[in-house]
Amino acid sequence: MEASTTLALDEIQGNLVGFFKPFQRFVFLRFRDRVSAQAFLRVINREIDTCKDVLEFREEFRRYRDRGQGTAPTSRWFNLVLSARGLDLLEAPERELMEQAFREGMRPRAAVLGDIDESDPAHWISAFDADVHAMAILGADSAEDLERVHAALRRHLEADAHPVDTIGQVDGVAREGDNHGHEHFGFLDGISQPAVAGLTENPLPGQRVVAAGEFILGAAPQEGEHPSPVTSAGYGATPPAPAPQIPSWSANGSFVVFRRLRQDVGGFNQFIAEQSGADGLRPDLLEAKLVGRYKSGAPLERTFDQGPELDPQSQDPASSDPSIREPERINNFVYEPDDADGHLVPRAAHIRKTYPRNQNPPGEADAERRRILRRGITYGPDFQPAEGPYPNPSAPPPNADRGLVFVCYQASIENQFEFIQRQWVNSDDFPQAGDGRDPIISQDQANANFSIPPDRHLALARWVITTGGEYFFSPSVSALRALSDAPS
Repeated sequence: MEASTTLALDEIQGNLVGFFKPFQRFVFLRFRDRVSAQAFLRVINREIDTCKDVLEFREEFRRYRDRGQGTAPTSRWFNLVLSARGLDLLEAPERELMEQAFREGMRPRAAVLGDIDESDPAHWISAFDADVHAMAILGADSAEDLERVHAALRRHLEADAHPVDTIGQVDGVAREGDNHGHEHFGFLDGISQPAVAGLTENPLPGQRVVAAGEFILGAAPQEGEHPSPVTSAGYGATPPAPAPQIPSWSANGSFVVFRRLRQDVGGFNQFIAEQSGADGLRPDLLEAKLVGRYKSGAPLERTFDQGPELDPQSQDPASSDPSIREPERINNFVYEPDDADGHLVPRAAHIRKTYPRNQNPPGEADAERRRILRRGITYGPDFQPAEGPYPNPSAPPPNADRGLVFVCYQASIENQFEFIQRQWVNSDDFPQAGDGRDPIISQDQANANFSIPPDRHLALARWVITTGGEYFFSPSVSALRALSDAPS
């Protein structure tokens, strides 16, 4: 991949383009005081891996793969992101210019996100009991290499000159074998990612190119009208909002959302077993209706290739046509005009709620402005059928806690992650009145329903539980140096 002429790839921390390592660790840190925190940043800044590093490694790996011989190259990655409390302790200049959601942090915005009942912060894991100042992101190709990266970090954390306290960690491990790439409900994950102008060299069919400024502060944002849902009448086009003020040091940085999401696989499976069969819907088709894809990743929308009507006994098309999972087809579809009513993919299906594509409302322009770069990974052991649903989702049995470490990057938490969660995922009436809530990640599930056209309505339960989270900022290499008050 050619280096961008417009983005400072050697300045932007590398997980923005994705470490995508099978072993990852997220270590939550608390500084003791400003002086020791700055001393720590001065030392750790030399360890930061950038987008340039990650992209160069990918090119090396591609060359190895094309040769088909030799030893596969490996890599170990490290990034450091800071919370608003961390920036406060560092006395970062102009931090009052950063958006309110970030400055408040995730815990105080629980009601905004729908984190109630089992997902209430009162039930979160202990790593989030105290203010988190920073999060270290580690990635490696093996468990042994991950421990080596952490050991190197630990030496810096425990140095007498700049001690930093570890208050918790979350480990992510990619699933193996036939489950590789699939989250714990069994669905192939991470399929629909935006292409980023200046970063993505060859967008795949169906992959829209989004301006880098929607993910990286200081870069050019999307052009054109900016639709905004401000009335009950729906979406209306308004002139583009003026670029927000940002701290002078924050260019080439990005806001990071971290959420630890527990998955009640047994509860999900039980729901499918109880609800399938009505109207002749097979279990795998009902699952696909909820998500918008079959577990193989085959998009339900592409069943239009087989005709305008969907037989309730239809099976995953990948079972007879594996090519539907190829990059040229798996993400190459839209919702309108053929499926405006949701008779194939219900309008509240997970992938349609979180990325409406050309659906109106909101319209393609607004859908692209809300994109996020997802960099998550699964955690916990595989589900065993004998387990059944969680007796208490807030306290799963020992060795049965599993789910997703959700991590995403964006230029605005409020206009991207929070907007998706509040205005789309948690809304009964997006895109149309009565469509229902996202059945997978909506956190406010009180009296939640899901509509399957023409006239079926399911009462939903909660299968995904928030168990911790925080908002962070990923500063550039130069910004970390500036925050450490170190000379160039």
